Amino acid sequence: MKKFLTTVLFSALFLFIQAQSTGTAAGSIGENSSMKSALGTISLDPFAVYDIDGNKKGFNYVDIGGSPFLFDDWRQANIYDDNLKKIASVKVRFNTYSNQIHFLDSKEQELIADKGSIKKIEILKNTNNEVELVLEKGFSSPKTSLTIDQFVQVLNEGHAQLIKQITNKIVEKDSLVGTVKVLKFSSSSFYFLETGVKCEPLKRIDQAEIFGLLTKKDVIESFEKNNKQKLRKEKDAIEFLNYYNSQNH
Repeated sequence: MKKFLTTVLFSALFLFIQAQSTGTAAGSIGENSSMKSALGTISLDPFAVYDIDGNKKGFNYVDIGGSPFLFDDWRQANIYDDNLKKIASVKVRFNTYSNQIHFLDSKEQELIADKGSIKKIEILKNTNNEVELVLEKGFSSPKTSLTIDQFVQVLNEGHAQLIKQITNKIVEKDSLVGTVKVLKFSSSSFYFLETGVKCEPLKRIDQAEIFGLLTKKDVIESFEKNNKQKLRKEKDAIEFLNYYNSQNH
């Protein structure tokens, strides 16, 4: 009798563990499927090099020196659709060469999101859940190659926004030996001022150029009167635009 009861107990325990395991797996599969559906995963090899038009270049990222990513480590991010509805919270990397968002699913598999499903990405700090930087698309400038499908950094909130486009290209350089050519990524940054009317390219962070594109001249005069330091750096321009946007008249 004792042997029979022991057998029954072990059988019941086995069935319970199996049920729990199956339930967890089912939940994980459901979560993974939902995430992929929301992000509109596209069938691209995340390790192969594609250009901004989606054309495969015929080699992998390991064949090229440097990195095409805005940041090499995986960063937690909130992702929003065209209606600015949050559709996912995943670990991402932004590929500045192909203009693609790489992400990890719940099984830590690297995938590429369909950028047509995404409007905005909030990259969070590693130490807390504060937003460190914002990537967004929907800006275009007819004078440049900036199109509405290009993800850019939005450096401040409000009506007048400083936009930063980071691109990457593949260049050929001499190796240390000198007789062999090697491929390397070479990045460039371009700034724009979005005023709500148009997105104007900036030659550089320059006070006169930024002031010339804005309409609230009284706000600019007040700022100049109280601030002797010129706008020459990114952080200076951000601080000014935050002040400019806070003046509602």
